[in-house]
Amino acid sequence: MNAEALGALMILNRSARFYIGIIATLIVITVVAIKLFGSAVASKFQEANEDVSTSCYFGDRPVDPDAPERAREESKRHIQAARSELLEHAAGGGAPLVHIPPHTPTPPPPARLALDPPARAIAHHSFTRAAHEPTSTFSIDVNTASYTASREAILRHMLPHPDSVRPEEFLNFFEYDYNPPTSGEDFSIQLDMLPSHFGSTETPRQLVRVGIRGADVPVEAMKASNLVFLVDVSGSMGLDTRLPAAKIAMRTLVERLRPDDTIAIQTYASGTHTILEPTPVADRDRILRAIDGLIAKGTTRGDAGIINAYELARRGFIKEGNNRVLIFSDGDFNVGPPGEDLAELIRSYRNDHITVTTVAMGLGSKDDVMEKLARDTNGNYFYIDSPNEAERIFSEKIVGTLQVLAADVKIQVEFNPDFITGYRLIGYEKRAMANEDFDNDEVDAAELGPGHTVTAFYEVELTESAPTDGDALARVDVRYKKELGAESLLVSRALTPDRIHASFDKAPAQLRFAATVAAFAESLRVPRSSSQTPPFDELLATAARSAYEGDPHQVELATLITRAHDLWVGR
Repeated sequence: MNAEALGALMILNRSARFYIGIIATLIVITVVAIKLFGSAVASKFQEANEDVSTSCYFGDRPVDPDAPERAREESKRHIQAARSELLEHAAGGGAPLVHIPPHTPTPPPPARLALDPPARAIAHHSFTRAAHEPTSTFSIDVNTASYTASREAILRHMLPHPDSVRPEEFLNFFEYDYNPPTSGEDFSIQLDMLPSHFGSTETPRQLVRVGIRGADVPVEAMKASNLVFLVDVSGSMGLDTRLPAAKIAMRTLVERLRPDDTIAIQTYASGTHTILEPTPVADRDRILRAIDGLIAKGTTRGDAGIINAYELARRGFIKEGNNRVLIFSDGDFNVGPPGEDLAELIRSYRNDHITVTTVAMGLGSKDDVMEKLARDTNGNYFYIDSPNEAERIFSEKIVGTLQVLAADVKIQVEFNPDFITGYRLIGYEKRAMANEDFDNDEVDAAELGPGHTVTAFYEVELTESAPTDGDALARVDVRYKKELGAESLLVSRALTPDRIHASFDKAPAQLRFAATVAAFAESLRVPRSSSQTPPFDELLATAARSAYEGDPHQVELATLITRAHDLWVGR
């Protein structure tokens, strides 16, 4: 090779080495950037997933390989013992059992609890001496959000925060075999008493149940509806499946409405937009296109959206119809007035006779804010944890969700000190009222819809005196209005000895099931620092003996009790 060729080759080699060096440097930079960026993205997703979970999918999480073997064996032992008891019960000719699928221990819960606690802790009702104050007053509550949110948490291997558990919303999720009202009555009232199976062992206690069932109204006879969907389309609604789940709920409702009913759609995020003016459901395709076109982005400012939604409801107002604003949101109002101010804004529209439904989307929902928006604002509150729940609320129970059967419903119970020494209302802390407000029609209370059932339990202690056939242990007064803004009416019933069941096991199955639901909610309210494990095995046994096999929601309770037990002992 001559000198000229060798020089050219050296120049080429230097040039190649130069470009190869640049390429290698770029590769290194790219790899490092991918690692850094991927780590940051993973960190953000991890942070988001610590606060929220999907609304409509219950995928199984892998079992933690480091889970303590002792906890799993302890869980298995408890559940097997409960099953053995049930099988012995069946062999002895007991009531039919609900089938419980084979048990697989769930992994222990993550470090934190699901569901944020309320801003201010709610003190539970304590025992009141009947001789000192025989009367207790509260507003009804037909909400079910606390139950469905807790159900989703448990199915996702997390325990709900104790302060987020509201026993009344657990009780009112289920339907019970209350007698329907007679012709001309707006609702029926049922009173019962049975021994407390899960209460204090030191002092024997009884449970007094107050049950109300609203008259049924078929969809065909439902009042004309003027509805406004107020939809949160902020960025947080784009997490998981919150906005898609809201769309499913809205579409479900639209499909059940009549052609003459109307729908309007208002959205809010950084700003607020009227997507659809009041439109007859006869133009169904236009409404569904508007729903399908919603996208999530921006911050969350709800006050302007609420004002505009009410203006839409006013424009489409139907006299003696169902005029309602339905708020679909995760409650994350990070811009504008806080939850209490938003509730006050809604209260200012109360005299317009426009009711409210708040629908929480996603496990990261601000439950306290959404509950506050519905409470005392002529509203009801639901939590959507699955398409099935959307179907239940907006299709199966559409009339009860949209229509008011009885307004401002208040319950006052007066206990007879001759037979009852003390009492405690289970739940309803946010619905407690001053006794003097019972007769005051200016004091607002919650509404009852057609077909709704309301259940409340009092835990009571008895005196040594036994009532005779003519004695009443308690009197229950129910005050309500036939419609919003009307004068109130009064209905009374007495708890008489013929409504007392001598033993828990011989009480009607559905009464025992309701008592189990109340006890399950009370168990989930036990502080996690408690050294005593709630009686989940006994709860499982009573749920299995008393649930209706034909009711999938009642059967599901056994699964939730089993999983809650595993989560508790696995901590």
